[in-house]
Amino acid sequence: MTRVATRRRMIRVMPRTRDDGIREIRSQLAAAIVRSLGPMSQHVVAPSFGIRQPRMSELNRGVVDRCSIEWLIGRIYRLGGTVQVTVTLGDAGRKWLLDRAAVLRAGAPEVGGNS
Repeated sequence: MTRVATRRRMIRVMPRTRDDGIREIRSQLAAAIVRSLGPMSQHVVAPSFGIRQPRMSELNRGVVDRCSIEWLIGRIYRLGGTVQVTVTLGDAGRKWLLDRAAVLRAGAPEVGGNS
């Protein structure tokens, strides 16, 4: 699970695939920018923060395919905000050892090992 903290709230992201997770993070960062600037900011306010009108229009509509996470975070910093990312992982090494031991106990040939 990844947590993305915007200025006012913590957002939890539970991706189904790698691309889903990245897209969800982009969407949430874009939504924070839109909330901060307001709905009528495309032509007046956004250019002052380095966001051109066509890109701001895309952000307002939730279109984030052309925005990198780095670009979005950069705009949040220009707006005076901060971004915090918290990553929680299990013990992948321990899981691998347990899975490997189970395979060896079952007598199946070792996958990816040196034999």
